[in-house]
Amino acid sequence: MNSELQSNTNMPVPIHDWDQRRVTYLRVSVTDRCNYLCTYCAPREGWVASPRSDLLHFEEILEVIKVMAWRGVRKVRFTGGEPLLRRDLCNLIEQVHDQSNIEEMALTTNGHILDRYADRLYQAGVRRLNISLDTFDPIAFQAITRGGDLLRVIQGIETAQRVGFSEIVLNAVLTPELAQTDQAWESLCVEAWRRSLTPRWIEMMPIGGQVAPPIQAASVLHALQDRYGLIEEQASNTCHSIPRGPAKYFKVTLGEFVGSRLGLISPMSDPHFCSSCNRARLTARGGLRACLADDAEVDLKTPLRLGMRGPALSPFIDAAFDGKRPQHLMNYGLPPKSVMTGLGG
Repeated sequence: MNSELQSNTNMPVPIHDWDQRRVTYLRVSVTDRCNYLCTYCAPREGWVASPRSDLLHFEEILEVIKVMAWRGVRKVRFTGGEPLLRRDLCNLIEQVHDQSNIEEMALTTNGHILDRYADRLYQAGVRRLNISLDTFDPIAFQAITRGGDLLRVIQGIETAQRVGFSEIVLNAVLTPELAQTDQAWESLCVEAWRRSLTPRWIEMMPIGGQVAPPIQAASVLHALQDRYGLIEEQASNTCHSIPRGPAKYFKVTLGEFVGSRLGLISPMSDPHFCSSCNRARLTARGGLRACLADDAEVDLKTPLRLGMRGPALSPFIDAAFDGKRPQHLMNYGLPPKSVMTGLGG
């Protein structure tokens, strides 16, 4: 579809699906290895990472980013597994930063070794960090991550702030392991606000055989609404040419944390969650996915290793989006079987 028009005009055609949702945001998993085994991400029996030879080379990743940027992608987020485990990641980020069409680069990390790389990441052009942190209780944190070190993560956050990162979001999943009470939710938010961070609660999804508890992200909002006077932000829905996405943000208008923010992501309870989807996901093994919640993907590694570059990759990219569903089917008993750590979130 898109590729035929492109070949006739020699002009880049924006990537979009049959429902005319445009793709401006690419999430790139650079590894499926992780030094944590979070309960909502990795199976209980553990995770066997892919052999290095099965992963895309950095040159191949860069080629995918180049052609997708040419066709309208403006934001790239690097994910894992734990992306900082991939040697020389900052070299790749610097090369992506040199692409004139890329307006924003971000990174999602568990923060365990962030203190080693924060300065280099900032110098390479990353400006937004998402850090997976579900609780500031060290015992609960260790249980959820199956051995993680909260102090190491906090050290990484503080280092990142010192080198210049001002937009740091804490991704907290509404897991059954945490005591899901008003006090637990407020505790994380208050500690985040105290540290000039933005807490963002995410409904757990039944991905890779996980059983998601029926806890709605809106419960956090309702629990904190009266005390903090939370008001939904009505700012423009775009940052430059990048649609904001499905997260909703609320500002604190009462108390000592006035001006702080709270984010909610509601893939399970929001019936309109998928309507504004602008994302593509490139897995560490070279699969291009139009939807996190759909196991369907198109293999880009094979054509890359056959020497295909630039517009020659467009038919494969378009194939990934031609069959994209109008919405995910996780609420209808059809979750993806793929494990989250192998997808990049």
